[in-house]
Amino acid sequence: MTVLANWQRIETWLRANVPEALDELQGPASAGSFETVVAAVGHLPEEYRGLMGLHDGVAASGCGLGVFEGFVLNSLDRALRARDVMLEVWRANAGQFDVDAGMVPDAGVRKCWWHEHWLPIAVSSDDSRRTIFLDLAPAPGGRHGQLVRHVVDVDRLRVVAVSVSAWLERIARALEDGVVAVERQGDAVLLTWPSAAAR
Repeated sequence: MTVLANWQRIETWLRANVPEALDELQGPASAGSFETVVAAVGHLPEEYRGLMGLHDGVAASGCGLGVFEGFVLNSLDRALRARDVMLEVWRANAGQFDVDAGMVPDAGVRKCWWHEHWLPIAVSSDDSRRTIFLDLAPAPGGRHGQLVRHVVDVDRLRVVAVSVSAWLERIARALEDGVVAVERQGDAVLLTWPSAAAR
């Protein structure tokens, strides 16, 4: 299914069950934002463009409520800033992290601590060390635009979805199948995902 079709499924479920989550989503990303990101990391997959063309991530003041398997979708601007921070840390250590960390990537993912063509499109709602990055420079056997989980101080790089559309489809299916718990405490609400999710 397409990004739009999968997002419509997610939005339908949210509107019926957690409508406040929709209030935290921003409008479409601007052409200027796309141009800035492309200038820094290169060609963006059409599926990611399609998602950000619907919503430029969660508002900076929002928490995202864990809609994206416990992760908060970054705006293009926040994704690029997060990428630059990680790249600066990696370069400051002259690539030594690649040696010291003993990274163990899934097949098709480069064996390095960070790469200039990795774009952190989402961050965990409860642990900023956890990110999901859009892999724009896969290793042989990988797929341009695959999504990979990166956790600071953890040596595993795990492919969580082969594409943005596949990720959204899995999210939509989980919501529709009722395997995601909606927890409410007063005005606070959070979606709790099963351990098999991208976390």
